[in-house]
Amino acid sequence: MELPNEGTLRGLISGNLAKTKHTISDAEINNIAIYLVQNMYSCSDTQNVIRQAAMLPLKDYSNAELLKINKDDVRGMNVSDFQKAMKSIRPSIDDSLLE
Repeated sequence: MELPNEGTLRGLISGNLAKTKHTISDAEINNIAIYLVQNMYSCSDTQNVIRQAAMLPLKDYSNAELLKINKDDVRGMNVSDFQKAMKSIRPSIDDSLLE
């Protein structure tokens, strides 16, 4: 099994971020992609990290607040969201599957 390279993951992250509000710079996207490659995240794992990170701004609000809030008032994704998501979403591939 072959894992994606930095460019592939950078494109995956950038493509998803293009569809959502965020404060993540290109340099930060690059650093996230490097971390994901170094820690053996697959494209599917990366997609799960992105989904988890995208949900974290909503966790700033109670259920009652979410019913009333305007979507434009929800903060954008940030690097901290990715860091938290990467702690909870671990890579599904281990060294034995790569041989």
